[in-house]
Amino acid sequence: EDGIRDSVASRGLGDVYKRQLQTIYFGLVTLATLGYIQPYRQISYLFELLFATSHLVSCVTSYVLVPTMCKQSLKGDFGGISVAEIPLLGVDQLTVHNFNIVSLHVDAFLSGQRLVLGHWGLALSYASYYAAFAWARCRYVNGQVPYFFLDYSLPTKRAYAFHLGLAAILTVYFLGFSVLLERISTLGVPWRFAVHAAVCYSCLLYTSDAADEGLGVD
Repeated sequence: EDGIRDSVASRGLGDVYKRQLQTIYFGLVTLATLGYIQPYRQISYLFELLFATSHLVSCVTSYVLVPTMCKQSLKGDFGGISVAEIPLLGVDQLTVHNFNIVSLHVDAFLSGQRLVLGHWGLALSYASYYAAFAWARCRYVNGQVPYFFLDYSLPTKRAYAFHLGLAAILTVYFLGFSVLLERISTLGVPWRFAVHAAVCYSCLLYTSDAADEGLGVD
C-alpha cells in the first residue's frame, strides 16, 4: 500500500518504458526509413521487447494498479487527493498506454516485424533490469516505491517471488506474441489486419472496463 501511495507522487517507472524506449525506437525507425542510419538488428530487438512489454504494462495498469488505487482512494488513503488527480487514473495516462499498443500493432502490420521465439531472453533480461533499477532507485535515490510488487523492503522471499513472477509473466507475453505474429504472418492482408485490429480493440476494451470497475461505475 505504501508503494501505491508513493507511485502517486512519482508517477511510476512506467514512464521509463513508454516515454523513452518507445520514443527512441520510433525515432530510430524513422531515421532508418529515411536512410540516415543503417537498419541495425538492434532496432528489431527493441521492437520485440516493446511489443511484449506494452501489452503487459497495459494489462497490469488495468487489472492491478487502477482497481487497487481506486479502492485505496475510496478508503481515504490518499488524503485530499481525488480519484481524478491520481496520475495512473488520468485519461492521458490510459490513452498513452493504448496509443503504445496501437502504434506497435500498426508497425507490425505494415513492416511484418515479428517476435523471434529464440529471443525470449530479451524479456527475462529486461524484467531483471527493471526490478534491479526500481530497487536501486528506491533505496539510494528518493526512497519511493513505484509499484507495491517491486517494494524491496518486503520480506526477502516475497520480494523475490514478485520479481520472478514479473519476469515469468513478461516472458510468457513475449512467447505468446511471438507465436501469434508468426502464425498470422502466413495469412493474407485482410486477415492479418483483422487479427491486429481485434487485439487492439480487446486492449482498449479491457482498459476501459477495468477503470470503470475500479471506480465503481456500473
